[in-house]
Amino acid sequence: MPSCMGLRLAIVNNYCTILKGWYKTMKKEKLITRTINTTKVDAKFFNLKDEVVFNSEMTFTGKLDEKEAKKACLDVIENNPNCGYTFIKINNLENIEKLYGVTEREFMAIAKERPPRKVNDAQEEE
Repeated sequence: MPSCMGLRLAIVNNYCTILKGWYKTMKKEKLITRTINTTKVDAKFFNLKDEVVFNSEMTFTGKLDEKEAKKACLDVIENNPNCGYTFIKINNLENIEKLYGVTEREFMAIAKERPPRKVNDAQEEE
């Protein structure tokens, strides 16, 4: 009985050693990351149909100042002429910077192939 127990223990220890080695050699999957700036705008609008003033929160890509955010809000209204809203003012403006990432496998599944970039004459000479 003791020799059998010793054999089992040795097999278990050998198995654990193999697992430890596998864990150390396992590679992390590469990530494709991008830092994206967005601007969250809390703006006040007037609903022409119901004659009600309301606040709405919108998010735009890029770092926008107040003037650019106002223009972006007006563009949203102009592109939706049936919405029946009028822009009044910006209540709050918040620039947010976040890091996003996907694995290479996920990226390949969702990405669209692009033509190769053209090389400038100045870069070719170097």
